[in-house]
Amino acid sequence: MYNQVDDNKGLILSWRLAFGTKDIVKYPDDLYDRIWFPANKPAVFREATSAVTVVNTYLDDYPPTAVLENAFIAPNTSSTILLKTGLPSNFNEVQVYMSMYFAEVDELDANLQERSFNFYVNGVDVSDPIVPLYGEAIQRSWKGFASSNTSFALEATSNSTLPPLINALEVYTITDELTDGTSADDVGALDELQKKFEKLQGWKGDPCLPSTFTWDWLNCSTTATPRVTALYLSGYDLSGSVPDFSFMDALETIDLHNNSLNGPIPDFLGTLPKLKTLNLANNEFSGPVPSSLSKNTNLKLTVTGNPDLCTSGKSCKTTNTNTNTDTDTNSGNSANNSSRKNKKKSNKLPAKLGGSAAALVIFFVGLGSLAILHLRRKSAAVATATTGQATNKGGNGPDGRAMGLQMMGNAGPTVVDEIMVNVHDQTAVEAPNQMDHQQAHRGDHDTSNH
Repeated sequence: MYNQVDDNKGLILSWRLAFGTKDIVKYPDDLYDRIWFPANKPAVFREATSAVTVVNTYLDDYPPTAVLENAFIAPNTSSTILLKTGLPSNFNEVQVYMSMYFAEVDELDANLQERSFNFYVNGVDVSDPIVPLYGEAIQRSWKGFASSNTSFALEATSNSTLPPLINALEVYTITDELTDGTSADDVGALDELQKKFEKLQGWKGDPCLPSTFTWDWLNCSTTATPRVTALYLSGYDLSGSVPDFSFMDALETIDLHNNSLNGPIPDFLGTLPKLKTLNLANNEFSGPVPSSLSKNTNLKLTVTGNPDLCTSGKSCKTTNTNTNTDTDTNSGNSANNSSRKNKKKSNKLPAKLGGSAAALVIFFVGLGSLAILHLRRKSAAVATATTGQATNKGGNGPDGRAMGLQMMGNAGPTVVDEIMVNVHDQTAVEAPNQMDHQQAHRGDHDTSNH
């Protein structure tokens, strides 16, 4: 099966159509579990079904009988059947393998009727005349380089009395020589990323192969064993800490900006030997930038938009908001002593207020006693009482000045605004656009408008 393609190369399905069937054909009708989709019939074409079972015993690629018993037939011998390949429109030429299947569905009068046609590629006849047999299928295959702009056509021969027809079609692109796949180190590290970030779990299979279907957020090398050379994960709504993917030592570009990643910047990023661009901007990273990154003059490093990040080479200072705690180790003991005195004075304030109140009570009691004595002893001399405030017993200080309450406000936070060396303005890196896998060349009569 598919023996015209080298064993060391793979086939990637581009198109598999059945012309004239009403439903999808698959297992058990196709013992190889291929899926054949029914094609949409152009209005001018005729759809026909064979009255006999079609035999396909000798065909190279073993199509199921169910796709051979129906056909689309062009309206007349002047009409051309243009075959759609399903190759994406933005592809350059790629190597293609095409299998076409034909079986006569009408029982012809051998003396009066003949159906024969040729296969053309870009207007060039590349086949002997194709003459379908009634009750028996034939196969014609073509291998070469093509793109969505390449035309494939079936045209009636000059001596044909009947127009061309077609029963089924397969189109594949041929890969480069097969390898064991992407580097196992890279595959393992990508698996860790997918376990950590749910948004990345939709990508399956080999991340780099085939090369035309590399995962959207990667770039890969073209070596025999591909290596991942770039991660483009900007704006993927990633959150949490960055897992260890240090085994991806072929990385040249890592773009993680515009996410919600937090925690320290991992040290392993500074050990990647080929890393040239690292964009961590607009995340929630904190702590110091590893010196292996900030001092790497060959690295374009972007960390703007991480307000809790400290400059490499500087200690991460925290602001002290408690004015009673020593924050200046070079000011000696005087500040400490002053602080202690202020604390002592503040602590004695309730006692002072209590002492003043007690003195006033004693004062008025004394006045009352003197008044009673004066009434009882009219001839007694008038006693004069004076009161004074003992030091540290009243509301004033020793020098007679009023002692007010001092409000000790918290110091405002210190703003550390340091510009890192080797830190560049943010550069957005746009991931490659996804390839359009559906648009293809259309002709005058497109029989495979699936």
